[in-house]
Amino acid sequence: MAQSKANVEVETKAESSILEESPMRKRGEFNKLFSPFKIKDYLLRNRIIFAPMSTQMANADGSISDQMLDYYSDKAICGPAMVITETFHVDNEASRFTYVQPSIYHDRFIPGLSNLADGIRKGGSIAIAQIGHAGRQTNYEVNNHQPVAPSRIPDGPTKDCHELTKIEIDDLIRSFADAASRAAIAGFDGIEIHGGNGYLINEFLSPYTNRRNDEYGKNKELFLTRIINAISSRLDDNLILGVRIGFSDFVDGGLEPSEAIRLCSLLPQDKIDYFHTSAGTDESDDYRIQPIYHKRALLRNIARDLKREIQTPVILTGSINSPFLAEELLANEETDLIGMGRPLLADPTIPKKVAKLDAGEFCPCIRCNQGCLSRVRLGKTIKCSVNPQLGHERSKTSLVSMRPNKRNKTVLIAGAGPAGITAALRAKELGFAVKLFEKKEKVGGLLNTAKYEPLKQEMSDYLGYLTTLVSSSGVEIIRSTKVDFSLLREENPDILVNATGSVPIVPSIPKSLPYKVVEVRSILANLEDYFRKQKVVIIGGGSVGCELGYTLSSKCEDVTIVEQESDILLDIESGSALALRRLLEKAGIAIRLNAR
Repeated sequence: MAQSKANVEVETKAESSILEESPMRKRGEFNKLFSPFKIKDYLLRNRIIFAPMSTQMANADGSISDQMLDYYSDKAICGPAMVITETFHVDNEASRFTYVQPSIYHDRFIPGLSNLADGIRKGGSIAIAQIGHAGRQTNYEVNNHQPVAPSRIPDGPTKDCHELTKIEIDDLIRSFADAASRAAIAGFDGIEIHGGNGYLINEFLSPYTNRRNDEYGKNKELFLTRIINAISSRLDDNLILGVRIGFSDFVDGGLEPSEAIRLCSLLPQDKIDYFHTSAGTDESDDYRIQPIYHKRALLRNIARDLKREIQTPVILTGSINSPFLAEELLANEETDLIGMGRPLLADPTIPKKVAKLDAGEFCPCIRCNQGCLSRVRLGKTIKCSVNPQLGHERSKTSLVSMRPNKRNKTVLIAGAGPAGITAALRAKELGFAVKLFEKKEKVGGLLNTAKYEPLKQEMSDYLGYLTTLVSSSGVEIIRSTKVDFSLLREENPDILVNATGSVPIVPSIPKSLPYKVVEVRSILANLEDYFRKQKVVIIGGGSVGCELGYTLSSKCEDVTIVEQESDILLDIESGSALALRRLLEKAGIAIRLNAR
């Protein structure tokens, strides 16, 4: 679907200055980020909120697993003021959006929920339970029920859904209220109603999916209003009630930011303690969890406009993976609180490190969406491309006890790319004597090409983080030295780690050609030499070829991508592919499919 004309600022001069001066090389004070903030009777210790992320860590029946307890407890211990859980689904009919999702539709889940709330609170964070309903964005296989929606639109976004009757809507409102009551009994400090990301409440708010002729169609905020009133009547006055809103569908005919803000103003303000930003639907998936191809803090204008219209506190979430950017947003009064989901997966200790003015040492989220989004959608548990400990929080505590067993043993690592550096750091942490060999002068492997592409700021930050860390770790780094059998015989390590990486497959090229044939890494290492070319043809429409095409398109007259499959970008997750496809279309790059 085409992007709507939403009031979204893609980049400001202030943000540009932050990106130019990488967080990996800068330290500073964070007065706003670490100032307290009061919500009801709760005093937040800082402005950092752990934003909800689906994990697939629950037990198959929806109860809370030990792995899930460890995961959330670890997040709380690391210092955010508030931890908002992933979505608990509110009924046992059509409300799940993943196969393994934590449940809150029955009293039997309260004991596990209580353990979860206790774990978060013991870590020092305020515990908020997010509750929601999938609406149209699920399927029969997940729930063993037909999906439901405000309207059934033949040949439209809800063509496979059952249109909810008024009686069924009343039942759902009770389900939300019952779910909130269970969360309160379990010991959570508050509830967040999930009204974003294209799920059921968002569908009632949006003209794209709500075409009813009754009161719920004429007053699109009514369903959410009645949920808020029903929950508020059940909760003690001291419990927090937050609402997450999808402020733009980013589809033609969908909800626009100005209308979303107007609908928010019609909600019972005296019963809402904060609003939480989100955006996007199934059709605009790249706006829900924005990949590296989008600008940072994409929804900052929306948060700022919302604050101008409504006095209720605002949490801004979405690609805020730099504490310097977070501080700027707060200092400019564009938001009250900062939501960080993926950044606290990449490095849960960011709040603690930044509190100590140690911002140069945090591991940045590279917004690849491979472990946190793609895996979950495949039915796997959440992981992180730059944090191998995610999902293994309990095992982190055993590292110290393992160290004595490794004394005087040596590890030799061949290749100082990201895998080799990570292996070296872990081996050193475990107590090994480590030697890291790199055949080139620079460490970092293919990450070194990232600094030449405008899309890859986070990759460049990650390279800076790794090189800084390994340089100060005590790992012995031997550059410009290739690992071969004679070197291995000489070193005689106890363990060899092969981290030499991969090389691209290059077809045989005839020597007598009227044009130059160059492999992508050579271009990226000498990008200036290939600008201002008249015509460029790129063989391969995967992510590498498409990223290069976009990079060259601003400097070359004519760029064409040739792909032998029926579509491009089949090697990356769907949201990232959608975002990069938008950039290619905007750049006017020609694409030849089913061609060799």
